[in-house]
Parts: sequence; structure tokens; C-alpha cells
Amino acid sequence: MNDREFRVAVGNKAGLRSAVWKFIVRKNDVYIFTRMFGRDAKVSLHESGQSQWSATSDWVRGDSSRRNADRHLVKWTSPCPLPEVAAPVFRVLVPESELRTVASVESTKGVRWIPAPPMGATYAFDCFITPPRKTVPIANQAPYRHLKSMPLKDSRWFIVLVTQVTVGREDLEVARRKVVAAGRAAGLRPGAEHRAALFFQGEGTTPGMIEVALL
Repeated sequence: MNDREFRVAVGNKAGLRSAVWKFIVRKNDVYIFTRMFGRDAKVSLHESGQSQWSATSDWVRGDSSRRNADRHLVKWTSPCPLPEVAAPVFRVLVPESELRTVASVESTKGVRWIPAPPMGATYAFDCFITPPRKTVPIANQAPYRHLKSMPLKDSRWFIVLVTQVTVGREDLEVARRKVVAAGRAAGLRPGAEHRAALFFQGEGTTPGMIEVALL
């Protein structure tokens, strides 16, 4: 079992499902990807606390007009864990309403499949970084269920938990309409096979992304 990488998806690989989300630990940094980004973007949670959602170096190299300094889409500062308290650093939301059948050749080997939440509900994959500790943090604690613990080089741990939350249906529909309109304005043709990962951030809110199907 790889203790530096975790892949997770909601639903059933042969039926209604989410995208695959991947969490990777490298030394004291954490990276979050989804196939929706292709090789073009990632979330980076750095040891310093400086975090960003950024286009990748591959994206920069794909067009001579792009500059490395322009690739950061959003920047923020992640909280540090307290001596006895883990710090919430990122959240991925997957609403049941956004699950779709995927016609894809994407490999799902090693993916942890989480059965779909109840109709109208949303799963939140909440990510924390613990203070340094010698033992693996695996205990479930309501309302969370533990999914994965990955060690950082400095003895802290990056952990992924799942819980059930509620996201307003109207809010999702507004977001969907905005993304579809923006895609069409850019000359794209959003279809049933397309998805979006929308970044959210706010006072008192852990930064994160919500998965949205475009049709």
C-alpha cells in the first residue's frame, strides 16, 4: 500500500460516479489533483503554509506566451496545527446530484470507492495536517470517518476524512449556469461528459473545491 498517495472517488466505476481525486505527499508538502485538470492544474499545500491553486509547469510550457509568474490562480495561507489540534487545510465537496456515468479510459486501479451519499446529500473530503506525532492517526471521530493518513517528513501527518454535509440545490444550479455560460462565451461547447471543479474560499471557511457537472 502506498503511504504517500491516496486516490478516492464517489459512486461506482461502472455507473454514476464522481471524478477521481488524488492526494500526494512529498516531503512536507501536499498536492491535490483531479483528472478534470488533466496535467494543467493542481492544488499545492506547502510546508510554509503558503498554498495555491495553480497551473502546472506543463501548462506554462504549452504556450510560449505564458509566463511562470502568471500560473497561480488563487493563493492563500493555510493554518498551522496547534500542539494538540490538527489544522483543517482543504476540503473537496462531491454532491450526489453531480454524479454522472463516465465513458473514460481513465485507470481506476487503486482507487478507494465511496458509495454515493443519500439523494440530495454531499460528501465532504476534509483534509487536515496534525502536529508532530509518532503514531498513525486513524481514529474515527463523529461526524468524520477516517480514510487515509500519510506521514510528512517532519513527523506531522496529512489525513483525509469524509463526512456528509448539505449544499444548497439552488446554489449548485446558479454555479452550473455561470460555468456553462462562461464556457460558451469562450467558444466551448459544454456537454454531459464535462465537469468543473469550482474553488471556494471565505471568512471562517476552509478553502476547497466543489465538483459540478455541467449538464
